[in-house]
Amino acid sequence: MVKYQHIKALLGNELQIEFKNKQSIGSVFLYVIASTFLAYLSFKVLDSAKIWNGVFWIILLFAAINSTMNSFNEKPAQYAYLFTLVSAREIIISKVLYNAGLLILVATLCILSYTLFLGTYIADPLLFSATCLAGCLAMATTLSIAAGLSYKAAGNGALFSILSIPILIPVLILMTSASIGSLKNTQYHSFLNAEMYAEQAFSIKAKLTTKKTGKLIFTDQDNKVRSLTVKDASTMTLGKSYVLSGTYHAKNNFYEITQVMVSNKKDTFGHWIKVGSVMLIAILLTAVSYLIFPKFWNE
Repeated sequence: MVKYQHIKALLGNELQIEFKNKQSIGSVFLYVIASTFLAYLSFKVLDSAKIWNGVFWIILLFAAINSTMNSFNEKPAQYAYLFTLVSAREIIISKVLYNAGLLILVATLCILSYTLFLGTYIADPLLFSATCLAGCLAMATTLSIAAGLSYKAAGNGALFSILSIPILIPVLILMTSASIGSLKNTQYHSFLNAEMYAEQAFSIKAKLTTKKTGKLIFTDQDNKVRSLTVKDASTMTLGKSYVLSGTYHAKNNFYEITQVMVSNKKDTFGHWIKVGSVMLIAILLTAVSYLIFPKFWNE
């Protein structure tokens, strides 16, 4: 039976160990800041939200691996003593909770350092925060159980990577896909003479700034002007935000927007489904670790 008091005591013990040995958390923070600064020196400006999103999750992934690899770094005699006081399930739950809190702190630092060096592309803070929270929980659970297994295998670091990375790959795919829906639509910044956008769909959130006869002028999130010809603009309201959706098509050796649809709300339901899927994966992994951890730990 898992007891809240035991988990609370184990979390306090983790914090005491961390404060006594500041090298681990300090190295992770230094890695995050150094990585974002190196990205700034390499790119100067990230003009694509997709690139910004990809680099963010790469840095967060390796920061998570570095911070959780040595989760079980106590000596066997210490665990023998702990085992007389608490159960193995309480140990793994405390490790997951501690690593989840640590990864949330690291993710916050990543966002702050990104904003400082590379700017921000976040347009929906709630969706992006939910994605980071679900991702941190899923990574913390996966890496904690992998660290426990590798510890029982004489601290084999290769086993840690073999166990964790294959599980993290589908989680990362869901996280990157979900978080891209919360960013600005800057990946569609070119309208003409851009072959790379041929036959690609787009969805741009913009505010209606001017109404003319048969033509509407929008200003998107990046202060770029979008002109759209419509037959009936009587239902459109000045100053209101809309979503322009359509597809780039080839015409006279240029790529133009045709078949544009205007809506009042950007559809993020699919991205929230992905966030929920990541959270479900985190819960399932926690349940699996809760069931199997005591079995291999007692061997």
